Parts: sequence; structure tokens; C-alpha cells
Amino acid sequence: MSMRGFGFVIGAALLLASPTVKAAELKAGPLFVICSATNERVVSNCQAFTEGFVLGLAGAGAICPPPDAYKDVIKDLIRLPRAEIGDKTVAELLVPRLRLRYPCSGV
Repeated sequence: MSMRGFGFVIGAALLLASPTVKAAELKAGPLFVICSATNERVVSNCQAFTEGFVLGLAGAGAICPPPDAYKDVIKDLIRLPRAEIGDKTVAELLVPRLRLRYPCSGV
């Protein structure tokens, strides 16, 4: 399995599968660092995780994003001031933003 495939599986699985490993526990700071990297291999892990995260939320019916929405999520994440990221989890930081940006009609 490629690194991208592995990251995608991990991102989606964290939201949908195991109650002991929750996306709510993953800190946003390390994801910010990974997504801000210049190393292509490291950045591909960011892309894979973020895509899995977005698709996991979409699969759960929490958001209705367009294809490739994860790219905009990454751009938004790396533009945030570090002070705003602070000690927040990925879910605390991203889920409210994603719900506002990609609401499901009729919900």
C-alpha cells in the first residue's frame, strides 16, 4: 500500500472505526507542521490524512464537500496563525469550519 493510501485509510478509519482512537484526540499542531513541510513525501501524508478526514465526515453525513475539498482544507490550515491552532485537536479546529463551509442542504 502506498503512503498516500495508508494515510487515507488512517484518516477515514480514525473517524469511523475505532472508538479508542478518535480524531478528537489528535492535535492540530502536528498536522499543521506536516502540512507546512516542503518535503513531498511528508506533504503527501498530510494530503492523505486530510482527504480521509474530510471524506470520513462526509460519509458520516456531517458535511457535504465537493471533490478535492481536502486541498482547500490544507490551504486554510496552513494559513491559520499558530496561536489560533494552539493546543486544539484536529476535530476541534477543523470540524466547525468544515460544517460552515460545506453544509448539507436540508440539514
